[in-house]
Amino acid sequence: MISKRLVTIATLLKKDMIVADIGTDHAFLPIYLIKNQISEYVYATDNKSGPLLQANKNIIQAQLTDHIQTVLTDGLDDLASDVQALVIAGMGVDTIISILDKHQDHLKHYQQIIVQPNNNVYRMRQWIAKHAYKITDEKLIKEYKYYQIISFDPQSRANYDEKDNYFGPCLRQEKDPLFLKYHHDHYLKLKNLYQKYPQKPTLKEFDILADYFKEYPY
Repeated sequence: MISKRLVTIATLLKKDMIVADIGTDHAFLPIYLIKNQISEYVYATDNKSGPLLQANKNIIQAQLTDHIQTVLTDGLDDLASDVQALVIAGMGVDTIISILDKHQDHLKHYQQIIVQPNNNVYRMRQWIAKHAYKITDEKLIKEYKYYQIISFDPQSRANYDEKDNYFGPCLRQEKDPLFLKYHHDHYLKLKNLYQKYPQKPTLKEFDILADYFKEYPY
């Protein structure tokens, strides 16, 4: 059964595009995209042959070999020229950034890039802000743990400040209950830390969270 995380990623993808799912693992996302008529064609890539073997079995079982192609490759290396959108999800932020950095000159050819780092989403947004790419949508979900999913357009430009990097420019505008709970819980953890260890220097993150909850009390 496909996870809530992958379904949420699917809802962010523009319709009828050719997608590359980088680090596809078992190809659950590509299969869902085709079965639900979200994407026209999907390249399911991975840098390990083991996951791709299982991905191929799942694609054959779903009878979708005409719509999904598996590719053994590292990151965006040797990616087909007709790819319009990228999904890079379920990896550490350093891995995602290294993949994007390696192909920085080519990113402008994609219409949409969706990233879901497993850690340090702040650094992911910092990287997007550094390159002035436009964040078009974001989702925060909880499925055993919290996940933040970011969709950005490398063909459009935008400027972001530190609050945007911490909270997300789209998420901070919506301020749904899960968003408030996620950041308020984090704020309380940091507050407890600095009450317990007052000699520690105040982190910029704590200052931003404290200011935020003065402005928007939980």
